[in-house]
Amino acid sequence: MGKILIVNTGPVRELSAEAVAQAVAERLSEYKLAAVYYCPLPGAEEMARFIAGRLGLQVQPLPGLSEATSVTLDDLAVKHKKETVVIISEQALSVTMLLHLLGLNSKHYGQIDQQPGSVNLFEFRLGVPSALYINDTCHLNKLI
Repeated sequence: MGKILIVNTGPVRELSAEAVAQAVAERLSEYKLAAVYYCPLPGAEEMARFIAGRLGLQVQPLPGLSEATSVTLDDLAVKHKKETVVIISEQALSVTMLLHLLGLNSKHYGQIDQQPGSVNLFEFRLGVPSALYINDTCHLNKLI
């Protein structure tokens, strides 16, 4: 059973980007990650490199993610069908990916909240994504 974690980048009020990345890395350390990917948007690569470095992994860009989210996510789920991977992204693209995984169209965009530093987890059962948690920020509580 494969899993995709989507991490939303962005500044958290009164916290440094490094403090947020450290908290996210600690949160992700409970998973045996096969890969760390990032979307080609500002802030995502830096957080991905920090997290990958803390977890002893290489970071990989997903250049097609911003243009063809559904195809790229579906390909990633097939490629890592028995592994857990993380995608670091910014808010707009995180929401777009969540909509796709939830089977919702873009008119629901405003109904999906993504706080900076939040983590989302989807597990794929027989190729179908199942949301285990969305917009989880519990790892930031000790910092705020």
